[in-house]
Amino acid sequence: MKSIGLVIPYFGRLPGNFPVWLQSCAANPSVDWLLFTDDQTGFAYPPNVQVQYLTFAELKGRIQDLYDFPVALSSAYKLCDFKVAYGEIFAAELANYDFWGFCDVDLVFGNLRHFLTDSLLDQYDKVLSRGHLSLFRNTVENNARYRSRIHGRERYKEVFGNPESCAFDEWSKEGINEIYIDQGIPFYDELIFADIYIARYGFYPYQLLKQKGLSQNSIFLWDHGCLTRFFRFDTQLGVDEVIYVHLQKRQMEIPVQAWTAERFLVIPNRYLPYAGATELADLQPFFQDRIIYWGFVRLSWKHLLKKFRKWI
Repeated sequence: MKSIGLVIPYFGRLPGNFPVWLQSCAANPSVDWLLFTDDQTGFAYPPNVQVQYLTFAELKGRIQDLYDFPVALSSAYKLCDFKVAYGEIFAAELANYDFWGFCDVDLVFGNLRHFLTDSLLDQYDKVLSRGHLSLFRNTVENNARYRSRIHGRERYKEVFGNPESCAFDEWSKEGINEIYIDQGIPFYDELIFADIYIARYGFYPYQLLKQKGLSQNSIFLWDHGCLTRFFRFDTQLGVDEVIYVHLQKRQMEIPVQAWTAERFLVIPNRYLPYAGATELADLQPFFQDRIIYWGFVRLSWKHLLKKFRKWI
């Protein structure tokens, strides 16, 4: 079995959903997570989540030592642009893995090995294309791919020297995915995940919004490590397995019972321990939506205020 190590630098207080995230990691014992953080809260870390405590300044120094030009790393959020370089930045910690990757902590993982099979990993140097989860074959050549010139420019130097976020880790113009495309290197990019649209209260997978019938209001069941999406399709109940659900910018209610539950629903906007059946009649009450999603209204207002303060 191909070994996989996923790197997560996180600075500041870890989010409220973190115990549930850890639980979904623990259910994937053949995958390792390498967490670099300054939050020393005594979480119940499973054996496959390895924690190294360090400050943001220490990591910034480690990154700067790798380059002969000044890097603009004024906030932890800017680390998103450096994700593609983790294979070099954390080369010592990742030395024994066949694949390394990066991911977010606002996820609930399903069974990763149902999707990340050795057959799939044998075919691609890069698996998936979003910042919430991407994997790379752990070779010197592949780990340095982000340094490649694109359209005659060393784009990574422009990005790493820019204090603004550039989404270099995914689908920005001349980002990492375009570098692979420019070099004619195929990568696996199927929609095996659910990235929930932040502007709706109900759970609508963002990448399916333009595909009629596929982006129905959804709920998810985590059952002993397997993650299933349920969605209403006409009068029927649609079902598919996903590798993870991404709950970006969601304030999720998390009862303590969900921290250790072997079976729970992920619904707007909470985790709910669940022992019931999974027929449409049983799940119908959980398909919730609202005309106005006040959580998004508040988020948009905060974003506007932040931009306004930059202007003045």
